[in-house]
Amino acid sequence: MDLVNLRNDLQERYLSLVEYMNSSFGIFRLFVKKHALVVFFHFLFSVMLGLFVSFFLWQPLKKLYEISEKYNTQAAVDMKEYATVVLTACTYLLGYFIISIVIEFIIVVIRKKIGLEIEDEIKEFKLSEVIVKFMIMTFANILIGIFIGIIAIIFSKFVNPLILMMVILLVIKLNILYFKQAYYLRNVNIIEAFKYNFHLSKGKRLTIIIPIVIIVFVTILINQFFGWILEAIIKNPQILGIVISIIAGIIKTISEIFTITIENVIYLNMEYIDLKDSEI
Repeated sequence: MDLVNLRNDLQERYLSLVEYMNSSFGIFRLFVKKHALVVFFHFLFSVMLGLFVSFFLWQPLKKLYEISEKYNTQAAVDMKEYATVVLTACTYLLGYFIISIVIEFIIVVIRKKIGLEIEDEIKEFKLSEVIVKFMIMTFANILIGIFIGIIAIIFSKFVNPLILMMVILLVIKLNILYFKQAYYLRNVNIIEAFKYNFHLSKGKRLTIIIPIVIIVFVTILINQFFGWILEAIIKNPQILGIVISIIAGIIKTISEIFTITIENVIYLNMEYIDLKDSEI
């Protein structure tokens, strides 16, 4: 992968969708070769998450759903059993979120390293800087989550809270398409990154939405394909859960790293052209 030519192209013109895909694939291969350890950790914790859901989290959530259905139909419910199931489910959910946060931190490290690799500044990587930014972002996400939860509760009489939360999250996602790249790749705070994200988003949302949608669609198809094949071949549920977790971990690692790569490439292209136009 000739990163010098890529940087020149990113600075001179807007790339096409095919060029984004091709250049991102080249960077992806380069990154996996040079940073195999961080890729392995992403895979490891992705598999752990899959195994945790399959063997620990799924059963108490299923039981909680069954008890809730009983309650909704006004059937007799053992409140002691209900309290035990709720406590178990909450404990496992906490474990789920801890593993998810670790994966998210690894993703942030990967995003930063890919950006530095593209700009030939990998020696400038500072883990402490990434940790501080990640902690600030995590705190901000918690506040946003609480705020969304409060809104969902307030309007729960008029609309399904889960649907309302999904709609709010979708609207937020569609308005922060360039936010994480600006925040983690540049020396800016959350507010500055948010403002610049809005600036770059003007007329450029589809540029980043289309490749992400393609990656998500292909990832879903591959997951479904392997799921059907493995279910047909493996009859033992425990072995099936382990194998599916490993395959899903591989697919998750590849798809997420490739998504991060193409997001970074598109962001840098938009930023370089924006800075170039502002100088004219």
